[in-house]
Amino acid sequence: MNRTVEVLVEDLSTRQLKVLMGYGIKIDSPDVYFVDVDYALYSQLKPLFDEWGCKQYVSASFSDKERKKAEYSILYNCTTGGMYPQPEGDPDLWTGLVYDKTMLCMKCGCNKIQTGSFRLRKSRMSKSKLFTLNWVYDAFFVQRDFYHRIFEPLGIGYRHVRQLRGDEIVDSVVQLDIPIIDEYLNIEENNEDFELCPVCGTKKFSPLVSNFFPIHKHPLPHMYFSKEYFGYGGQAFRRLFVTKELREMLINEKMAKPAWFAPCKF
Repeated sequence: MNRTVEVLVEDLSTRQLKVLMGYGIKIDSPDVYFVDVDYALYSQLKPLFDEWGCKQYVSASFSDKERKKAEYSILYNCTTGGMYPQPEGDPDLWTGLVYDKTMLCMKCGCNKIQTGSFRLRKSRMSKSKLFTLNWVYDAFFVQRDFYHRIFEPLGIGYRHVRQLRGDEIVDSVVQLDIPIIDEYLNIEENNEDFELCPVCGTKKFSPLVSNFFPIHKHPLPHMYFSKEYFGYGGQAFRRLFVTKELREMLINEKMAKPAWFAPCKF
């Protein structure tokens, strides 16, 4: 695993910029800029970045061996095919069709209980075998034939998808009905970056993958969502966990790419 850090450097004094340049960090822009810092050097500079109020984003990259060895992985990337939940625009419109709005927090996006179907534009329906939507990163859709061939034998259910106009059921695509585990991750030791919603009080963790991801003591089979939420601002989603066997199946069927997965460690 290799780790790098992207640091947002803004409103620093000339003296502070000279300090960074003394460490070999090149500053090109006079205004707002990001700088990439090697992780070994970052450990020395972190106290300064904290003192100066710089935002820091740690990311990790994994080798093929590390990915293949993991018994569980998170699927942290997926194509959207340019698809949006419909009716596109005002979130008050489409969220009311999909979620129980008496529970959903419109401030942070947490506490989502799905009670209805997503509406999609049939003319824009993604040709991808597996896809998610812009704005919604924990709803996964598959072509119906792949659902019956891959997911149904594993006992994974589905939800209907409806057309925007006419409210008719879409024949070609279904939404995977993925269970949510009722067990918390030991995540705060690995991810101290979280937000606490001032409205609903829900804790939401950083969506960045900066290390091997923690796994539950009693993981569910095949695929499942985390109990915790991740995201920034109004973005909120649960992490999707998949077994090694399903991961390899998705890659072999060209439904996902190896780089979309981050390995978990107990």
